Amino acid sequence: MPPIVSIRQARRFMENAFLDLLDILAWQEGAPPATGHDRPATPQPGGVTPDRGQGRS
Repeated sequence: MPPIVSIRQARRFMENAFLDLLDILAWQEGAPPATGHDRPATPQPGGVTPDRGQGRS
């Protein structure tokens, strides 16, 4: 059975995913990745991070 998550956890996950997507798109345009106060959502342990060292596949 899949784990049950709260609406708050689901919203935080989606917000982090959206911020990660914006970070990846900005990085592709040459901007540095956002850190610290630029990232308002609380990071989740075990989250997916982009591999910034490899170019496009």
